[in-house]
Amino acid sequence: MQRLHPSLTRGILVVVGMIFLAGCGSPLPTLTGKVTVGGEPPPAVDDFFGQIALQLEEGGPITISPIDADGSYSIMTGGQSGLKAGKYKVAVSGMVGVPRELLPGQTDDGTRKWVPVEYADFATSGLTYEVQPGKNEWDLDIPAPGAS
Repeated sequence: MQRLHPSLTRGILVVVGMIFLAGCGSPLPTLTGKVTVGGEPPPAVDDFFGQIALQLEEGGPITISPIDADGSYSIMTGGQSGLKAGKYKVAVSGMVGVPRELLPGQTDDGTRKWVPVEYADFATSGLTYEVQPGKNEWDLDIPAPGAS
């Protein structure tokens, strides 16, 4: 049996090690939590739809997570759990019902808002969150409409 030259063996080990380490980058910080409105979870109905969206304050891609039936969410980035550390603008939306196309003169799309509409836009929500390295948990309670 023929042996490999020692320098070739070292070279192969270095390349294999580099490939292994390239796949072991530091994981993204994670962000999980629950969204409530006036302390209440989403309505227990089949046609609830909600989402939480985050965007770095300096701009860039928007990261969106669905809000589950119990109000929980878990942020993903490109199919990977987590997002970059930094300060984010936050928008939250939630509705009951399936929106239908409005005909001229109609103002009711058939939905009922769970989250007050001003929270659905980064510019009007007033919500921010700073993601730290590691595991982050943020339970967000949005004031109920009419609450002072």
